Amino acid sequence: MNKNLKSFLTKVVVMFFITQALIPFIDIRIFNSFTNWMFCNIYGIAIGLTMSYGHDLKGKYIEKRLAWLQSPIKSAIISFVTGTLLTIILMTIINVVLFFIMHIPLNQFMQQNWYSIKIAFIMYISIAFVAHAAAFYVKWKNLAIEQEKQKTESLKLRFEALRNHVNPHFLFNSLSTLTHLIEVDKDKAIEFTNHLSETYRYIIDTKEKELVSLDEEMLFVDSYLRLQSIRYGQLVEVQNRIKKNDIYQVIPVSVQMLIENVFKHTVISKDSKVTIEMWIENDFFYVKNNINAKNANDDRTPTGLANIRARYEYLSNRECVFGKQDNYFVVALPLLKRD
Repeated sequence: MNKNLKSFLTKVVVMFFITQALIPFIDIRIFNSFTNWMFCNIYGIAIGLTMSYGHDLKGKYIEKRLAWLQSPIKSAIISFVTGTLLTIILMTIINVVLFFIMHIPLNQFMQQNWYSIKIAFIMYISIAFVAHAAAFYVKWKNLAIEQEKQKTESLKLRFEALRNHVNPHFLFNSLSTLTHLIEVDKDKAIEFTNHLSETYRYIIDTKEKELVSLDEEMLFVDSYLRLQSIRYGQLVEVQNRIKKNDIYQVIPVSVQMLIENVFKHTVISKDSKVTIEMWIENDFFYVKNNINAKNANDDRTPTGLANIRARYEYLSNRECVFGKQDNYFVVALPLLKRD
């Protein structure tokens, strides 16, 4: 069945039953005559349909020009005022047409017109209140769902962009190191290439994963640190107090990026060694290093840490914490527990 026809028939049935409910309040004697009963039903259904379609058109017109959710009070006032005026106008038009068809005396017409307007107005107020409240709730709920969906999609796209940023960033730094080693020590360059292959395989294997176990990540971090030890030797000291466990999960490459930031922002030389400490406390993974910044104005708010923070915001409500503590820079990475 056509959707519009189905809607029309539904309204006719609803108006018919509403008319039956109103007849006793108008004049119970109407039920004594089939002609009067039919006339009242036709009259009631005609009024109901006219009011229904009239208010539908009015509502759509207002909705195009004024958003309910942005200005609910203003919308409600305008809808109420225009609805009242429309009710009076439509009822008067219907009764005027009836006046000419039925040749009703003017005094009787005025009395019946005012009476029918009052009934229609009461019906409009009661139905409109429920209808507007229900419509507002549905629109508010749909908008909330749509906004949440858009937010999720936006965060997901942002997360994908951030995750894809890791690979070229890591590869660029590694190739720069390899280029340097080839010039100074070919044997170390070969060893470095082998370790680089292992570490990059991890990045490829975890590319589509949102989370990995902390144990997996630490194996990758160990490989990465071996790469750095080839280059820096005894200039870097690592104090790793992380014990194996199967409780925690982290975002792939997140711990490695914390370690990488140390090398990126710290001067490492014979006169300036670096110490990196790693431990777990209160479900946070801590990375701490002594400060010897390459740039005196370096406030250590690099892309890497912003990247990690944004990714954790997407996956959980917990935030990364980082900042200076005395002569050290400390990053606290929230650990996510397995379900």
